[in-house]
Amino acid sequence: MGDMVEKRMIKAISMVGSLWYTAWVNAGQPSLENFGEKLNQKQLEDENKELEETINGKSIKGREHDN
Repeated sequence: MGDMVEKRMIKAISMVGSLWYTAWVNAGQPSLENFGEKLNQKQLEDENKELEETINGKSIKGREHDN
């Protein structure tokens, strides 16, 4: 089998890295300066509440479904 396993592991590592990088780019390349810092729970709750209010105030776009 030679070095087949080693080559596949190297390709797998590269693929996972590429997937993470693509996800980061698609997310708008957010700053990673605060990565790993503890989140402010109150601020997070406020942002979630605001988001839920925004979502609940909008109608769903798409076709009607029979229930």
